[in-house]
Amino acid sequence: MSEVSVTVGGRVYRVACAQGEEDRVRNLATLVNAKLESMGHLGTQDAQNLLFASLMLADEAHEAKENASKAITAKEQAECTAQFTEVELNALSSTIADLESEIVRLKGSSSQPTGEMEGAGSQIEALTQQIAEHETQRAALSAQITDLIEENKAHKSAAASGKSPLPDADDPNLAVALERFAEQLEICADRLEGKETTS
Repeated sequence: MSEVSVTVGGRVYRVACAQGEEDRVRNLATLVNAKLESMGHLGTQDAQNLLFASLMLADEAHEAKENASKAITAKEQAECTAQFTEVELNALSSTIADLESEIVRLKGSSSQPTGEMEGAGSQIEALTQQIAEHETQRAALSAQITDLIEENKAHKSAAASGKSPLPDADDPNLAVALERFAEQLEICADRLEGKETTS
């Protein structure tokens, strides 16, 4: 066992801890002290002030854990959507290959009307456009997945250092990013449902 001296609320305390945990205890004491200072002058009851500061820190830690869990869930949903998009792209590519083969066959047969070949060409153009759109969506989802993975690593790193693992929930950039991500997921889900209905 080891013992560390920490200063919280203007008073020095001796705290026992495991060997090698001294820096972590000091960092945690610094967080509690900072929280106490942010609360302002609350009176002369040290124990009650420490309790309030500890409750506030525990609430922040709980909220950060919930937000991290939501970020992981969002990442998993994005990965799932990306997989569905990949399957759909493969199906569209296969359909294009079949239509191209059909065009070659129709061109080789003089008895077939040209209208049939033009219709197949129009289908290929439409499917090519769909593939381009899905490629764009897949790239966006891949970027979001990468961002979520990096964000999750940052959360773990911040949690290990004793700092708050997530940005402020009131951060307008975070809110905008989450709204954009939710919209992308809804668009992908709608398109996938539309494809299932038509097929």
